[in-house]
Amino acid sequence: MQPFVVVIGIGALAVGATGAVVHKFRETIRTEKNIERGLKMVPMLIHLPPSSDDTEVGGRDVRDVMEEKISQAESLFSVIASTTKKGFGKKIYGQRHIAFEIVAHKGSIYFYVAAPISIASTVEKAILSSYPNAQI
Repeated sequence: MQPFVVVIGIGALAVGATGAVVHKFRETIRTEKNIERGLKMVPMLIHLPPSSDDTEVGGRDVRDVMEEKISQAESLFSVIASTTKKGFGKKIYGQRHIAFEIVAHKGSIYFYVAAPISIASTVEKAILSSYPNAQI
């Protein structure tokens, strides 16, 4: 009975060591890929004109205006979320990165998007479809 326990123990150690090696390999590969992806990003400045206060002039409710603005953002992020890829390679390398940033500088607010070159036009079209008055 005792040799059986030793064999099971050695097998468990082998499986654990193999898992640790695979995890470290995947982590190293993913880090290298993330650095490569970071160098292939395109920064875009998004200029949004000031919104009109149509709630004061017209009879629109503030809640309706806020729901409309939320709907615009939801459509933007749903298009961007649809750019994800599936497959074995994505489990190893991970997904592409897209960064949205808001910067306040000297009393002005700036909106930036950093996207991979391969999907920059898709991100630009998604922004323009959600916010038609935006300038990129």
